[in-house]
Amino acid sequence: MRLGFGVGWFSAVAVRVRRHARPRASAGGERLGTERVIEPAVRRIVADRLGVGAEDLVAGVSLRDDLAADSLDLVELTLAIEAEFAIVVPEATLDDVRTYDDLVHATGLLVRRHAEAAARAAEPSPRIWDGSLPVAPA
Repeated sequence: MRLGFGVGWFSAVAVRVRRHARPRASAGGERLGTERVIEPAVRRIVADRLGVGAEDLVAGVSLRDDLAADSLDLVELTLAIEAEFAIVVPEATLDDVRTYDDLVHATGLLVRRHAEAAARAAEPSPRIWDGSLPVAPA
């Protein structure tokens, strides 16, 4: 089933989200399905933009304190993530991101929401008949 998104792997994420509309967090802090799919791309973006090694990006690493990201770096990260995943990151979401894991989780949530909205928009609306018949013009 293809939903017609422009980015190839994004279609696969949308299909997974549609099949499992209510993802459950697993015990032990494992990532949800969407986060596992997008994490390598987020890792690449963060490593490129902040000039750090991919191995430095662990769940609890602070973007601001440990990786020395300033507000401009975070804006550049946001723009790159928006372009990569075709999403919009609200400023309030960016304000809540403190660690690399927060960034991956927030991105995963936004990608899921975007995919769910696109899946709902792709579904045909139900036809409801109110029992009336059209009146012929006089």
